[in-house]
Amino acid sequence: MAPLAQRAAWLAVLALVYGVYFSNGQTIRACITDGEQSTCQSALENAYGQGSLDFTCIKESSDEDCLKAVRAGNADITVVGGTQLFAAHSTYNLAAIVAESASEELQTASYYGVALTKRENCANVDGNPVTEGGGITGLDGSLQGSKACHTGYRKTSGWMLPVGTLINNGVMDPEDYATEAKSESVRVDAETVEKFWGDNVCAPGTTEFGPKYDANGDGQIYDGESGNGGLCKLCKDDCTENDPYAGYPGALYCMDEAAEGGAYVAFVKQSTPLTYEDDRDKSKTDPLQINPDQLVGICSTGCKTLYKTDGDGGYTYTRDANNVPVYESCNTGKSAANAMVARRGFVGTSAYSTLLAEMGLGDGSNEASVDTKSDVVKEDQAGLWSTDTIKLHKLAALGDPKTDAGFKSFFTAYDQFKYVLSTESKAQDPLRVCIAGEDVDASTCTSRLETAYAMAGPFECVTRGSDDLCLQAVQASDADLAVVGGFQLFAAREDYKLAAIVAESTSLALGSASYYGVALTRRSMCSPDAIEGGQGTITGLDMSLKGQKACHTGYRKTSGWVLPVGKLIDDGIMDPVRWRAEAQEENVRVDAETVEKFWDDNVCAPGKTADGPQIDENGNGEIYGQPGGGGLCKLCKTDCSENDPYAGYEGAVLCMDEDDGDEATGGDIAFVKHSTIKDYTAGLTQDKSDYVGICPTKADGSAGGCMQLYDSDGNYVNGPDGQPAYLSCSTGKSASNALVSREQFVGTDRYNQLMAAFGLSYELAASAPIDNGDITPTQANDIKVEETVGLWSSDTSFLYRLENPTSDDDFKDSFFTAFNQFEEIRNTDKLIVCISEATSSETACEDALDGAYADLAPFTCIKRDNDDGCLQAIKNNQADLTVVGGNQLFAAHERYNLAAIVAESSSTELGDASYYGVALTKRDKCQTVDGNNVGGPITGLDSNLKGMKACHTGYRKTSGWYLPVGKLSNKEGGIDFDQWAGEAREEGVRVDAEAVEKFWDDNVCAPGATAGGPKLGGELYGEPGGGGLCKLCKDDCSGNGPYAGYDGAVHCIDDEDGNDVTGGDIAFVKHSTLRDYKGPTLNTAKDQYVGICDSGCMTLFNADGNPLQKEGGGFKYEDCSTGKSASNAMVARKGFVGSHYYDKLLKAMGLSNSDSADVDAASDVTKESEVGVWSDDTAQLIKLSDPATTEGFKDFFTAYDGFKEIYYSEALTVCITDGTTSACEDAMNSAYGSIAPFTCIKREKDDECLQAVKQMEADLTVVGGNQLFVAFEHYKLAPFAAESSSADLGDASYYGVALTKKGMCHTVDGNEQGGSITGLDESLRGKKACHTGYRKTSGWYLPVGKLSAKGVMDFDRWAGEAREEGVRVDAETVEKFWDDNVCAPGTTAEGPMLGGEIYGEPGGGGLCKLCKVDCTSNDPYAGYDGALYCMDDEDGGGDIAFVKHSTRQEVRVCTCSSPSLIGCVCIYSSPCAGSQRQKVRVCISSGTTEQCGQALNQAYGRQLDFECIAEGNDEDCLKAIKEGHADLSVVGGA
Repeated sequence: MAPLAQRAAWLAVLALVYGVYFSNGQTIRACITDGEQSTCQSALENAYGQGSLDFTCIKESSDEDCLKAVRAGNADITVVGGTQLFAAHSTYNLAAIVAESASEELQTASYYGVALTKRENCANVDGNPVTEGGGITGLDGSLQGSKACHTGYRKTSGWMLPVGTLINNGVMDPEDYATEAKSESVRVDAETVEKFWGDNVCAPGTTEFGPKYDANGDGQIYDGESGNGGLCKLCKDDCTENDPYAGYPGALYCMDEAAEGGAYVAFVKQSTPLTYEDDRDKSKTDPLQINPDQLVGICSTGCKTLYKTDGDGGYTYTRDANNVPVYESCNTGKSAANAMVARRGFVGTSAYSTLLAEMGLGDGSNEASVDTKSDVVKEDQAGLWSTDTIKLHKLAALGDPKTDAGFKSFFTAYDQFKYVLSTESKAQDPLRVCIAGEDVDASTCTSRLETAYAMAGPFECVTRGSDDLCLQAVQASDADLAVVGGFQLFAAREDYKLAAIVAESTSLALGSASYYGVALTRRSMCSPDAIEGGQGTITGLDMSLKGQKACHTGYRKTSGWVLPVGKLIDDGIMDPVRWRAEAQEENVRVDAETVEKFWDDNVCAPGKTADGPQIDENGNGEIYGQPGGGGLCKLCKTDCSENDPYAGYEGAVLCMDEDDGDEATGGDIAFVKHSTIKDYTAGLTQDKSDYVGICPTKADGSAGGCMQLYDSDGNYVNGPDGQPAYLSCSTGKSASNALVSREQFVGTDRYNQLMAAFGLSYELAASAPIDNGDITPTQANDIKVEETVGLWSSDTSFLYRLENPTSDDDFKDSFFTAFNQFEEIRNTDKLIVCISEATSSETACEDALDGAYADLAPFTCIKRDNDDGCLQAIKNNQADLTVVGGNQLFAAHERYNLAAIVAESSSTELGDASYYGVALTKRDKCQTVDGNNVGGPITGLDSNLKGMKACHTGYRKTSGWYLPVGKLSNKEGGIDFDQWAGEAREEGVRVDAEAVEKFWDDNVCAPGATAGGPKLGGELYGEPGGGGLCKLCKDDCSGNGPYAGYDGAVHCIDDEDGNDVTGGDIAFVKHSTLRDYKGPTLNTAKDQYVGICDSGCMTLFNADGNPLQKEGGGFKYEDCSTGKSASNAMVARKGFVGSHYYDKLLKAMGLSNSDSADVDAASDVTKESEVGVWSDDTAQLIKLSDPATTEGFKDFFTAYDGFKEIYYSEALTVCITDGTTSACEDAMNSAYGSIAPFTCIKREKDDECLQAVKQMEADLTVVGGNQLFVAFEHYKLAPFAAESSSADLGDASYYGVALTKKGMCHTVDGNEQGGSITGLDESLRGKKACHTGYRKTSGWYLPVGKLSAKGVMDFDRWAGEAREEGVRVDAETVEKFWDDNVCAPGTTAEGPMLGGEIYGEPGGGGLCKLCKVDCTSNDPYAGYDGALYCMDDEDGGGDIAFVKHSTRQEVRVCTCSSPSLIGCVCIYSSPCAGSQRQKVRVCISSGTTEQCGQALNQAYGRQLDFECIAEGNDEDCLKAIKEGHADLSVVGGA
């Protein structure tokens, strides 16, 4: 639901709560359960429809359904009584408006409940002792163990009134039997009554839910065991509602018929003995054996005579001295009469008033007679008033029907009903509410919750140290509920998967929002297009804000930080990725660093959180910066703490508004809440209407602009949509605090009870707390004492039931609409782990890391296609960590400049090694083994291996290639990459592949390929029996061939297939290969394979292939290997090492104070295929020492030198003339590092780079223009890739054009003009020419070359004269062609004068006559726009300008005096930028303004008009610039 639509929905709901009744004209809808709808409608219209009212009737199956219909707005009125009348108020939040009455005497009571017994059972009657009387002394403990006859279970007079009274009096205690009741599936009140009477009871019948209940919660008769006990022991027949002892006469009959041996009590209504004969079912009950005057009522204290003879043979009520029936002072309670109920919002409407007037209950009338012949009292036909109704009573006369007090003044038995109905809570486990805070008190919280929400009890409050710990408690089922807001509410859903079920609110208008965030600024700061009266540059919540001065309420405050910063990040305006590395290195939160940089330090965001914005060595939050300095404090006024004058809502406004004379403090923008200006009382420098909102970018991508939010008094103004303007011009909505629970709680019986207690069963909103008449206003406020109770906020006025609380979409879209903003901020705190395993998932990765390293949770995992993608992501600040091994681990250090920080280990024996590489051969191939002479040719890992037959596990495999090839490349006479680099490149083969092939004289099997080799493009190099790397391979040189892999390499040297072409002498494998061998059966015993060491050979394995131990511990292979393969390791940016984040990571891994830590074998973090982090067999993690240095990396990655040799064998060297070599290498390796590593060298000139490429000191360089021609023609180099700035231009950089004024041409676009220029031909001779510069491409090479090629310019003619004058031939030729009328400024190394000097001077000859100042490259006529200026300048200049095609479009300011059609073809369609040069004001503190202006205009006045102003000193000049009086100044020093 859209925010505005949602708000409208809330207003509609709240309108019902607050009494805004929306009726359909004057039609009233009545709901009935008996009779016919048509009879109901005609009865109502005949009785009350004589005026303006119309009626309709709907029919439901039960009173409860009618109450639901009224609550939902599908009906307006219904008539109910008893328990349903109680529910109408307590559950459905309805108002009782009119009560029926059957008796003048009873008024609004239906009847009084009485407890009757025989006179002799009482200790005293009417205050007089009873001779040989019983033990009953009143409605007290003396009744316990008596025999009781109830009209039925949960009947009003027979149960609710007496049982409620006895509970209220403390006589019955439901808590004593709650546990037993629960174990027997019996309702607590039923078990309590049974036990109170000692099983001697008859309470027949059932309700929907009791007294006993089955597995579905449906009510059953409670007949005890074997027909004894329960509520049925004294019943006569079947204990159903048809039992002879059921109902009013049945209960009296039960007592009357009872056998001797106990006191019997009957709970009936006051009239039962008098109407017994009329009411009894004569087929089931007999006439009473006792007369009414022998029955007495049991009072609160003692017994009283309630009936007497009337003198006519009948009986009547006894009365007191005031003629009041005695039963009114001796009863179990008064049962309110049936009453008409309606929504509370109906009360006070015109329809309400009209209805009451039609009933005779208008103003001044509180009761009215009813026509007893009217259909409206035919209950069984019309379903409305009871048949015996004689009067109606207006309940407003007793109290406001909308209030709880008004209802209780009518429904006087409210407490009895409440006590009975709340007994069920005694059988429930307490709802555990978690509260957090320094001063909260669990016992106070518990008692106040049980007072306010008794019907949902019991409650138990538990305390935790923080909201986060409360959320953990709810998630772990150690608590059921907690109230949180802000970041904790975000975390409740995102991290703990809890459901927000009820939200609090302070106001009708805001709904479930706490407030809206706004970005305020002065109207003048906005651009003229953004708002009327704007004079600044702000166009909206967009990049126009960058570098402005910002006032935040505080770091990580919702309106002052989370909403605006989160939105700017979400919209791509702020970029936390850019500052991630710098923030981590400085131990600053990433969002803080991002904000600082966005505002260029011009910010005040005071205060701190528990862990930010700066992080100290203990991980605690510190203030970042100081006032007048940087960080988040530069603009703050005093100490940048939460007490700074610029802190908080009003502080941020003061920061924006105040002019305290201190330029270092204060700002332009304040991020606050929507009501801050409205409520601001401290006084402002401007009218409140002048503080406008900066609005977010619109849906169509256009700027949001600025909008007026307030009038002069600070009241809200409406926007174009008629809604308050802040709704559409905000940084976001802050959701209010909310009650959260586990998702499983939603929809349970207990959840429904809680909603009923809140008044939210059938409402989305209710006043907070809804007290249902149970608590006083003081008690209502007690529940909102946030500091001690810890639940609702003190200003909470309403509660909202959140729909679909288990839905993520509803949570984000309808309630917590700022979810993305909170997520963006929180994401800046997360460590980002990159994974590349094909079968892994980001979700599984996050869950595993969060579980394994909870102290650091939550993590974010991102996925890339391969390890290189992850390494690049870390380098680009898009990730923080990844785990790689082998070649990628080397590349992490060497190519990406990352640090390996934690290594995995599968064995304590190997430590941080994955394995050792070994070179195996048969014993007889060695010259010596274990120091003993054997006689073979192999002397060790040295040059003597050259030409032998080698079996590698595969091309570029670690143990089979990198370790041995790298090691042999570092040996004298070993593998020589440089020797074979040229041949490799000519053949399109990787250098290491070519070098290995040549070292073994083709006798090699190194199967398989990588993405880039061994042949470029990732193809195999050679074939079995041929050359390349495949000659010795058997059948197949792919990675699936018989000689591929560890087992394949051993099989390669062991195979005795009789084919001399296949198989080898040496196998490069790992130390465990023989032990784990599963290939074809070996022909040679495992202990006959020995390792080739640096010198000699050594026996490394026993007959089973198990490694042999060496003396002193360890294994022999450690001293006889090709190198150690480092295990997989976690890598990070080097700046990450030593940061707070690094320390926290080590702590979470158990490595803070230890070099190693065991890994839980059951942890998901080692499920590599699913999670993508540690390998499956990881047993330990090892902290790597000195990880940010090459020395530290080499201590871990001991095969570094070998890997480096191979890596750089492919390096391409780029020659540059600008920039730095490190920047060049970073750029090239980032862009093209997957092809080969790049190194860069630097030379002074392009020619020197071309020379370096020719001499093979470099492989590549980039040149253009003349140097590109020279590269091809002189150095015989080949251009192979061209850059392009435009798809339109393709491989062209630009086109050269010769421009002139329209009138100079003979024709333009075929139309006669009258000028002399006919084209690029002889007609140009003697004209005035403006070249961009000597030997510039568009200004010289293209036009001069073309005119020469056409024979118009003749180099040969002027060659001799040029040599005599020491001038380059092309310069002399051009000078003569233009008859000296030329400006071609600047020089090259060789010309235009030999030696690289300028040829001529302005006003003289050579190439400088037309130039304006000095004929250098700084002359106003130099360059593209200079040449155009030369042609256009009225002070002199030329006729023709040789420039590039885009020059006219790129000139920002020019002095046009000519038409827009220039040249001989219409090239440009738009006019010149204007005839005025842009004015620039320069401030000086010495010299004269005249000299300053003259010098600047002469040097740089081609496009700019300089005006100089003078100030006393540099500081004054800086102030002049700041205040806008000057644009530039030159200063130094401090």
